Amino acid sequence: MSIEIKTPRVERHFDHHSREFASNYSNELNEMAADFPVAYTPAWNGFWMLAGFEEVNAAADNWPVFSSAHDGIEGDPFVSRDLANLPEPLPFQRRGVSIPFSKLGTGVRFVPSECDPPMHTDIRRLEVPFFTPKAVRGHDEEVRRLVTEALDSVIETGSVELIMEFALQITTKVTIGIIGFDKADWLDFALAVHEMGARPGSQEAGRRVVETRKKLAALVAERAKEPKNDVASALLAGSIQGTPVSEAEAATILNGLTFAATDTTTSTLAHMMIYLSVNPTHRQRLIDDPTLIPNAIEEILRYNSPFFGTSRTVMNDIELGGQKLKAGDAVMLGFAPGNRDPRKFEEPETIKFDRANAKDHLAFGAGPHRCLGAPLARLELRIMIEEILKRIPDFHIATDDIVPYADKSFNGFESVRTTFTPGKRVSTS
Repeated sequence: MSIEIKTPRVERHFDHHSREFASNYSNELNEMAADFPVAYTPAWNGFWMLAGFEEVNAAADNWPVFSSAHDGIEGDPFVSRDLANLPEPLPFQRRGVSIPFSKLGTGVRFVPSECDPPMHTDIRRLEVPFFTPKAVRGHDEEVRRLVTEALDSVIETGSVELIMEFALQITTKVTIGIIGFDKADWLDFALAVHEMGARPGSQEAGRRVVETRKKLAALVAERAKEPKNDVASALLAGSIQGTPVSEAEAATILNGLTFAATDTTTSTLAHMMIYLSVNPTHRQRLIDDPTLIPNAIEEILRYNSPFFGTSRTVMNDIELGGQKLKAGDAVMLGFAPGNRDPRKFEEPETIKFDRANAKDHLAFGAGPHRCLGAPLARLELRIMIEEILKRIPDFHIATDDIVPYADKSFNGFESVRTTFTPGKRVSTS
């Protein structure tokens, strides 16, 4: 990979969607964070890559300058609200949170991820009550039951495909239940999320997302007539900047929630399992002392961030990391490389389950857009790992049974096949 240093701009030719990047992923992250905390790449019409921990945090916190908004999406129900928040027309277009936006697949804005305060603040306010630590603790028994059922369905066979047969099934059921769906509807949503991660921008990903949006619109229409204790009903009962949330807006918000809360947690579980499979000493430590599991989860999130990063549009000229960014520039906030920054994490290329500052990672993002569902993800991961180590402690994952996503913008897996000594079912249902 060629590197060119100009004055005053540092350039590093880099494409996070390329197979070259995917084939050397971990080394690339280490190099970016250590040597190129802020650099420009000509890929995808040019953008700034922020790879340093401090630089990523600074941009994430400074939302007035680094905008998440996305303009010009046909049929976007939030367009009028966006225009009302702009004092005057912009001389450039805000690009949302993906470079390029088409890689997300559908021409649909992801809300509230692609909104700025105050609109973003009001939308989060409506969702937050369902994802507070207290609210999430109320799902402990439900998650454990779902994990038990999933393990029971495979434990006598001695084999499980970790993604569709286990983790994605559990995370999707929990998420759509909170939204307002029956858990039996999980498969269509899981397939849509999985296809977007595996083949972002593909026709199949777009088709599946369109189908799930139809289901979301139907749910919202039902809740408009008969509210219940779920996110869909809470959105319809709420307002954004003093104006009631429309059905189209509620469906769009729910679409963003569906895709944010499932595959990322699933990928993290798979990364943990793969690591423990080839590091039996660390596996035994967690078996002997389950209290180590929460910090081990944070360290896996740091080292194997499920999401590479998220983009912003520069609203005003600014200097960051010694580089001059101009209004209208596209910027990628690299959560994954930021988690390998040696200025923040000692020996960042090494997984340490006892790392004191592991929880400082950027895997859940940073600033006002930090992941709303982090408490739920932590709960799901802890319970899944606890039950796996308890019921199938000798699991093994062969290298040939790991099929990662080809595009490393999502650090997940097509499939991960796991084998273990068959056991007995414990559920009577």
